[in-house]
Amino acid sequence: MNIELKDLINSLNEELEKNKINIIDDTGNYILNEKKVKEQFNKDLVESFCDKLSNNSKYKSEVIEEIIKNNRTIKDIVNRKAINDLIDSIKFNLTNIVNNGSKGNKNKLVNCMKDLTTDNNGVVRDFNNNEIYYYPFSTNTPNINDSFLEYAFSMSIKENKKNKIK
Repeated sequence: MNIELKDLINSLNEELEKNKINIIDDTGNYILNEKKVKEQFNKDLVESFCDKLSNNSKYKSEVIEEIIKNNRTIKDIVNRKAINDLIDSIKFNLTNIVNNGSKGNKNKLVNCMKDLTTDNNGVVRDFNNNEIYYYPFSTNTPNINDSFLEYAFSMSIKENKKNKIK
């Protein structure tokens, strides 16, 4: 088990324990009420994501904390597939915000990425030059659809060039 997955599981277990949410250990295939996530993955969550990302917080665990805090339904977290489904669901919703959200939400998401840079190896770094290890910015996470990552890179590069011209 890689360190990132272990950290994610530990973070989820802590939050579940803290919020007294029971893990149902039956199929492990269905972990989020998609309709509820889509309804509540709103402007406040985008702003919260931006704050956390710009402060170089743990991206995955922080977004999952937001999902739990905002009464999203977590049913089964029992195996790697379930964890990957959860991560994919979060990424799907963030991608929808970028692609289909209001201009204000898109701008907020882009603005929170303005301090991100990439080095010659494609590693994403924050304003303190620390590597961002958390999804979707981790370069060693397998099977990631790169469209959201490429969008973030391109917007970050454009913003950085614009700031250097001033």
